[in-house]
Parts: sequence; structure tokens; C-alpha cells
Amino acid sequence: MKLWTIKPVDVYKNILKEGFYTCDENLSELLEDENVKNAYDWLIQKMEQKVGKGTVKYPVWAWYTNAGKRKKPDLRRAGYATRGEQCVCIELEIPDDKVFLSKFDSWNVIMMNSYLSDDDVEWEKFEKLPEDKKQEEKIKSWDKVLVAKEEDCEEDIQATFWEFRKEDIKKVQFFIAR
Repeated sequence: MKLWTIKPVDVYKNILKEGFYTCDENLSELLEDENVKNAYDWLIQKMEQKVGKGTVKYPVWAWYTNAGKRKKPDLRRAGYATRGEQCVCIELEIPDDKVFLSKFDSWNVIMMNSYLSDDDVEWEKFEKLPEDKKQEEKIKSWDKVLVAKEEDCEEDIQATFWEFRKEDIKKVQFFIAR
């Protein structure tokens, strides 16, 4: 499966030196937020069910589609890294059975520890539930973030996997983050 991940140039240089890349949880400030940590724990549980356990605690993130198209991210857009940072967009080829796909926008709802509804009617039904049922229904709703590879989706689809090796790299493009 062709994927694209964006990393600082120093990380890329380290991949070339070490021969592989895994997520270093100590470098993620996001995990200091309890809602984000809970969302990651849920994601990891789903990943383990689909692709098996990893040798690290947290996954590597990449892009599968951008605006529904199978193409690398538009590096002219802002938000991929700190403005002015020297980065690299790495095109990878990862075996399909090692990749977990999810909807980017829906993932953000999960990170806010919210119910993932399809529409206002569904949201209103959720809001009327007794408090003791809401947590269970909220967690069930998060499955809507999951994507089957064949699914036709106009959204940005992200991919997670446990690691990649230097030999998985197919192309590299250097850029300055906007």
C-alpha cells in the first residue's frame, strides 16, 4: 500500500542511519492530554485486532488519501509541521495487512472524547440517553472512523502502522513547512 508520511529532515537522516523508524512516545506533547491518550489507547486496541501487536506503544502516522484522491499531500498547505521547519515527505510502500486506515476528520472528534454522529438526529438521540449509557454508546460510535481499503471516501484518510524500514521508502521530497 502506497502511503506518505511527513517528518523533520533530522528524523529522515536518522532513519537512513538506523535503517528503520518507530514512534518515540516521549516526543509527543499530545499524549499529555488525557482525552488524546484515551483516543490513542482505543486506536491501539483496534490496530492490534486488525494488524497485530507492535513492538512499540504508539504507531507511525501517514496519509492514504487526500481529499479522496490517492496522491501525496499538497505540501503547499499549512499544518504538516511548524512553519519554516525543514521537512521531508516520504513515500512508503507498506504491506496492506500491516496498515490500519481511519478517517482524519472523525479521528479529531475521537481525540476530543466526543460522540461520533452521522447527523443531528443521531446526535439528539445520543443526548437523550441516560448518563450511564452515554459512555458505552460514545465508544461504539468511534467505530465509524474505521475505513476498509476498498471504501470510496471523499475524505482525508490516514494510515497507522507500527514501523517502517529504510527499504520501504520509495521517494522523498524535501520542503519547508508553511
